[in-house]
Order: sequence, then structure tokens, then C-alpha cells
Amino acid sequence: MNSKHSQESRPLFEHAVKPMSLSDQVKEQLAERIVTGDLKPGDRLIELTIAKELGTSQAPVREALRQLEALGLIEYRRNRGAVVRDITTEELAEIYAVRAELEGYAVSRVAGMCPEVGEGLLSLCQEMELAVGDNDVAAFVTLNTAFHRTIIEGAGNGTLLKVWETLDIQLRTAMNTAQTPGSLDKALKDHRRIARAVKRGAAEAARAALVAHINGVVR
Repeated sequence: MNSKHSQESRPLFEHAVKPMSLSDQVKEQLAERIVTGDLKPGDRLIELTIAKELGTSQAPVREALRQLEALGLIEYRRNRGAVVRDITTEELAEIYAVRAELEGYAVSRVAGMCPEVGEGLLSLCQEMELAVGDNDVAAFVTLNTAFHRTIIEGAGNGTLLKVWETLDIQLRTAMNTAQTPGSLDKALKDHRRIARAVKRGAAEAARAALVAHINGVVR
């Protein structure tokens, strides 16, 4: 699949765990263009045009648009078809409020049961510091997702993981980072505070630090 948009710069969404389906690849390319402002609120998303541009059939594009609609990034309007939605800060705040509860529960379990996870979180913080120094937002977003996924997976609750994944944290982080530039330094400090609390087995402190971090992200 070819796209000038995916080749000009490092993608905001990187996945090293498993290969993505064609529809997922299309979804992430379109999501990146929405997040970066290449596609603006009200812009139409025409299946045939996108398929030709990306060198694929219409089927994966159609599925990608369904996923973007479920995420609230696009909507279908009468006589216009799929268009980019105007994502409000209030919508992000609602999502992050749910996320704070999920991750607060998870990090308290991790700190209480397996504080050694804190070492891995601190290692990710070191990588984040390099990304901040390079002003590499794409790398930071990817590392941020890895940090929070480590906490969720460390809780050992499959249902929690499934619910958390429906929030599409990496995409939401990219959206919020695009809306609040210059926030990487604070985010790094927050992550270090969380990781250190986990490492010393301080469940309540870890929960408080994580909830404060997430609730403070969307303003």
C-alpha cells in the first residue's frame, strides 16, 4: 500500500507487537492525517478516492471508516457520506475520566503484587526522555502507550485489558498531544512519579499519581 502521507515523516502510530490488517493500516493512516490536521473537520472521506490513493481495494477502506466512526473521529452525514468530525476537549475529557479509573485500579494492583514492574516502567521513562530531547512526538506517543499497556497487562485481568483497548489509547494520546503542544516534559515527570511509586510497592501513591496524571492531561 502506497501513500505519500505515510512516507514523508515518521508515523504517529507504531506497532511492534503484531502485524496489522490492511484495514487497520488504512485506519491508522487516516487517523494520523486527522490528528495532524491534514484532514480537517468537515472534510469528506470518499472510499474510492482513498482506495486509489492508497493502492488498495474499497473493502479495507470501508472497514477502516467503520472503525474511525466507532472511535468518534468521523461521522456519516446525509448526502455527504463520511466526513471528519470536530473532536471536542469535552469528549476527550470523558474518555480520559474512564481511563483514569481503569488504570488507577490496574496500577494499584501492579504496585501491590509485582513492584518489579517499576524497573521496566523506569526504563521506558529513560527512552521517553530521549524522545523529549529530540522533540520526537511520534516516539513519545508510542512509548507512552507501551508504559500504560505495561501497567494494564501487569494487573493480570483480561477483561480490564479488553475494555482498555477499546479506548484506543495510542490514538487518543496522539490527538491530545497535537492539541496541547509542549506538554511532553510534564508528562515525562508524571510517568517517572508513577514508575517510582510502583517500584517501591506504594499502591495508593501509584494510583494517586496515575489518576492525577490522566485527569490533568485534558484541559
